[in-house]
Amino acid sequence: MRIVLAFTIALAVCSGARAQDEPLCSASRADRMSTATQLREFKNMCDIETEGYARAWNRLNAFPLPDNLPVVSLQTELKAARAIRATYEADVFFDWLEAYPIDIAFVKLAELVQKTNTGYFIEQVQIIGSADPMEQRLSTLQLAARRADLLKRYFVAVGVDAGRLAISTRGPTHEDTPIGRARDRSVALRVVIRVQPTERLQ
Repeated sequence: MRIVLAFTIALAVCSGARAQDEPLCSASRADRMSTATQLREFKNMCDIETEGYARAWNRLNAFPLPDNLPVVSLQTELKAARAIRATYEADVFFDWLEAYPIDIAFVKLAELVQKTNTGYFIEQVQIIGSADPMEQRLSTLQLAARRADLLKRYFVAVGVDAGRLAISTRGPTHEDTPIGRARDRSVALRVVIRVQPTERLQ
């Protein structure tokens, strides 16, 4: 009994020592993060040259879309030839070097979907990805394209036909200042809808 107890204590001490020896920004710590928010916070805590930063960055930029996304309820055709065309616009923002949007973005996207979720006919969703000047110089990362692709996957997931999605990218359009660069780390959305003349937009 004493031998078993001594072995158990020794094993616990060794396990604790291994945990203490693990670097704060190790890849294994990044692997234990289970949400996009956790990965982002962990990444931002680490130096860009650490293994933990690289692993968290890779996992975050490949993170799946949230569950239980809102689903659009759209008309597949118009009842009359004459219709009113209207456009909803929104911007989805990203942190530096990230292709997964900040948390509030999914709330804003759900609000945009809700605006069209009244039986309107969606003519086209224009998705324009962009990156800030420094990100654009890191051309191998293709951040503008990856950001646009994530929004494409989002709209397909909520029920918009992929054939109605127009995907493109563009260079920086704002001043090279902290605020301008933050605005360039984004995807611009234009949802073009058509409604019957008797319907009223929300």
